[in-house]
Amino acid sequence: MRTAEQKIAVADYTRRALIALGEVEDALTAERVLAERERILGDAAAAGHEATRMEQDAYRIGKSDLRAVNQRQLAEWAADVALLNVRRERLVRRIDLHLAPVAASARRRWPPPTQTQTQTPHPIRVRHPPPTTDPDLQGSRHEAPPDCHDHRHPARRDRP
Repeated sequence: MRTAEQKIAVADYTRRALIALGEVEDALTAERVLAERERILGDAAAAGHEATRMEQDAYRIGKSDLRAVNQRQLAEWAADVALLNVRRERLVRRIDLHLAPVAASARRRWPPPTQTQTQTPHPIRVRHPPPTTDPDLQGSRHEAPPDCHDHRHPARRDRP
């Protein structure tokens, strides 16, 4: 019986290791693809900056109108946004790759939590101060009416 359990454990370990290696391989491939895309978009953004500068020069000497300058600026900004999105995606994937071992170790925590560790704490109850009797403070923003569910938006208290 013990050898059958050992074989199952080894097979499970092998399966998990292959999955982890596949995830790392996918992450490294995505990093290469995103790096190439970032390089291409960086070149496009630089070309867009130069084209905008040239369009502005043409506008200054009277060869172009303001509409063409604005269109060129929009295209330049779109290239900048695309470049920033690729950089953000690369950073997110790097963080995920570096945090993967931490997440995996949290999943296989040993010893398993006891019953007292898994119980959820009681919800926090907010107690409102009693309504004020001072006529100068009646209706102030700081007083919470009993029927108000969202204290940040007192005007919405009549809405469901």
